[in-house]
Amino acid sequence: LCSISTFGQSGPLSQTPGYDFIAQAYSGITSMIGEPDEPPCLPGTAIGDASTGVHGALGVLAAIHHRNRTGEGDHLDVALVDVYYSYHESNVHVYSGSEGKVSPTRQGSHFTYLCPCGVFRGSGGFIVIMAFLHHWPDFCRAINREDLSKDPSLADEPSRLARREELTEIIEAWLATFPDIQSAVDHLASFDVPCAPILSVADTFDNPHLRERGTVRTIVDPIHGPVDIPGHPIKWSRLPNNIPLDAPTLGQHNEAVLTEMLGCSDKEIHDLANDGVLFSRNS
Repeated sequence: LCSISTFGQSGPLSQTPGYDFIAQAYSGITSMIGEPDEPPCLPGTAIGDASTGVHGALGVLAAIHHRNRTGEGDHLDVALVDVYYSYHESNVHVYSGSEGKVSPTRQGSHFTYLCPCGVFRGSGGFIVIMAFLHHWPDFCRAINREDLSKDPSLADEPSRLARREELTEIIEAWLATFPDIQSAVDHLASFDVPCAPILSVADTFDNPHLRERGTVRTIVDPIHGPVDIPGHPIKWSRLPNNIPLDAPTLGQHNEAVLTEMLGCSDKEIHDLANDGVLFSRNS
């Protein structure tokens, strides 16, 4: 048995109703999203809902494996708030390890303890650049500013963080020399600098990589016709990548389920439909 809920099966909040964003707020994740002097923001995506389901599925597989080995069953308790809290990366460790002297909070477009690392404005859009640690010399070569990588006052993350505003101005001035974001991405990629354009949902529909992998899929819905949807995130080597993702219509498989799984006769199915027990979209 696998129970999935907002707050779990134990604890003072276990009987409290909730949603994805409720768990996100309790976990401290929402406090990390947004500009430092503005209210926290919501991400606009169901990160907790989707990833808690994945954690639940993984737990079920592990429990089945354990049952097959030992004959013992289990009751899995998977809570959105627990999953969200595990996503804090270093925030919890930093606060605890510093005995509260460092209290991580939202920093807007830039990362809290790495630099340069964040969102930068370019020509006609925005780009994420992660040029910290060992990427810093490559980035300086890419923007033709090797003097920065040789500057002792910019030799490590704390020193670069102290001059983040100055570095942001340098980087965004360099980005402005490109006609568009993709040109800057292509240039940085040639120096192995991790970067990405910030795509809108509309942009993802035409992205070659997302299309080729089936990340964005087009299906033909029997009611709405062609529609783009997210593809399945897991790719199996022994199965076609484009596994069927079409949603069945209401009652589409009534006959197949009743005959193949329950052994019902055609007359029994007909009678059930006439009595209003069965319903399908075409009835």
